[in-house]
Amino acid sequence: MVERYLKSKNIPSTSMGFIYLIDAIEMVIKDRTLAYHIVRDVYIPIGKKYGKSKESVERAIRYCLTKVDKPTSNAEFIIDSAIIIQNNRKRQRKR
Repeated sequence: MVERYLKSKNIPSTSMGFIYLIDAIEMVIKDRTLAYHIVRDVYIPIGKKYGKSKESVERAIRYCLTKVDKPTSNAEFIIDSAIIIQNNRKRQRKR
């Protein structure tokens, strides 16, 4: 569902930022408190997972978001996406 959402926002799936966004959004869906410290609680763990620096993770995500229709910050996009996807999952479960 996260991949489909990102593709609907015209985010290039060939970019590492796409993979990082999937991880970041899934992390925030599982624990919303991570959204308060995106760099410490999201970028650093993702960087460790892929052997990259937090700056590299942030940069790759920022690059992907240049393709989005509405300009937004990385953190705002991750948080908003997590909320939208989580709400969509809840609606689907109710059906």
